[in-house]
Amino acid sequence: MSKIKVYKDSDISKNSIINKTIGIIGYGNQGRAQCLNLKDSKLNIIIGLRPSSKSRKIAEQDGFKNILDIETLVIKSDIICILIPDEKIPEVFSKHIENKLIKGQTLIFAHGYCVYYKKIKIPNFVNVGLVAPSGSGKMVRDKFLKGSGVPNLIAINQDYTQSTLDIIL
Repeated sequence: MSKIKVYKDSDISKNSIINKTIGIIGYGNQGRAQCLNLKDSKLNIIIGLRPSSKSRKIAEQDGFKNILDIETLVIKSDIICILIPDEKIPEVFSKHIENKLIKGQTLIFAHGYCVYYKKIKIPNFVNVGLVAPSGSGKMVRDKFLKGSGVPNLIAINQDYTQSTLDIIL
């Protein structure tokens, strides 16, 4: 059985991500909330969407200018957050992500289904972590705006650079 540890804000430093490019794939329920929170935290965010995505207009209305196709986002990102529905991850991963990954990047998922059940083939030269908020995107955003947050489940699947915990925290 895995050891359970509770992390508090005082345990966390933005130093491991402050100079990184964080790519968010998806701008739905979780993607939008997390993009806005990271933007308000003054972090370097880019968004990856399909050209036909209806979310593109919403992201633009929210003030995001750096909206890219998914392949370009993967190449330009140090940290890649995959915030699309589980059932879409295998196709998007195999078509747009898998062959563009660069040694030392970090993949972050909000759900562990595709990783745990090996629905995708992740190379061993990247970090893989889970950051799963215990609430809807609306709740994540509302709590952030009030100066707090929601509990998150975190896990590390691969720790290639030995920095995955710091990154996901």
